[in-house]
Amino acid sequence: MAVAAPATTTGDVRLEGVTKRFGSVLAVDDITLDIASGEFFALLGPSGSGKTTCLRMIAGFEQPTSGKVWLAGRDVTSVAPFDRETNTVFQDYALFPHMTVAQNVGYGLMVKRVAKSERRHRVEAVLGTVRLDGYADRKPAQLSGGQRQRVALARALVNEPRVLLLDEPLGALDRKLREEMQLELKQLQRDVGITFLFVTHDQDEALTMSDRMAVFNGGRLEQVGAPAEIYDRPATPFVADFIGTSNIVEGAPARALFGSDGVFSLRPERLRVLAESDRVSADESSAEGRLVDVVYAGATLRRVVALDAGPVFVVTDATSASGSSPELQRGARVRLTWKPSSLYRLG
Repeated sequence: MAVAAPATTTGDVRLEGVTKRFGSVLAVDDITLDIASGEFFALLGPSGSGKTTCLRMIAGFEQPTSGKVWLAGRDVTSVAPFDRETNTVFQDYALFPHMTVAQNVGYGLMVKRVAKSERRHRVEAVLGTVRLDGYADRKPAQLSGGQRQRVALARALVNEPRVLLLDEPLGALDRKLREEMQLELKQLQRDVGITFLFVTHDQDEALTMSDRMAVFNGGRLEQVGAPAEIYDRPATPFVADFIGTSNIVEGAPARALFGSDGVFSLRPERLRVLAESDRVSADESSAEGRLVDVVYAGATLRRVVALDAGPVFVVTDATSASGSSPELQRGARVRLTWKPSSLYRLG
């Protein structure tokens, strides 16, 4: 079932009943979505889910098969990319290797025949915004991956777009640098105050950076909302499983564990593993099973519990709080507990 965000009158971006076909392939299926002015908005989904195609239609690189694209109240469905108030930052940055940082950043202004003095002033200003003061005369090969990413951002921002489109711009960075750049990008968006539309397949990235997010699956929208809302109250089993990790139970196991039919989700961090003989708090529900695996992951410990009722649950908690008592080792009989408020019914 398609999900549509409520229409807004002051938003920067609106997709209205947008469908895109590539031959017999339905890439985007009747999507309606509104993005407010000044939002950091993430389009999240697995490969082939339609998120990048939506971004390309907003940028003007692709034309919808049907439906309309609006930017700041203007119908731009048939407008060329250069005549839209957008700029795009790509994963590979696409910097000119023979040009300096200042020349790369100012290239678009030069093409628009902006006066040299104004061009120099705007380039200097935007390099300060992305914390690249003093790098104007360097070539891309002399920069780190994070610095090249900031040059690409500066090149887009110097044109003063109303909406900045980012197509997985952190995908080429290593994990530590990517996490640092997530925080930098969010702070940059607050500083410049324009709308950022960010495409990613990384759930942590979307949860960390976005004010709101749209979850794509098979060319359709599964859910639109704030990160906490989507994480805590997933609309579908797909969202519950794709955003983080979730233990999903339905059918006979759901009736045995929760006393009700339906599809239920329990997040791993909302569960506790106790020795079978341990006492359960009065405000908790519980089920017995066997600890079949224990995985050390640095800051967290992941335990896998096969319940007697049938399901296999994953439980995560902080390593420092996990303990190492003999009765909680692999193969032990254990008791899994949770608070009823942590159980979420899907759909």
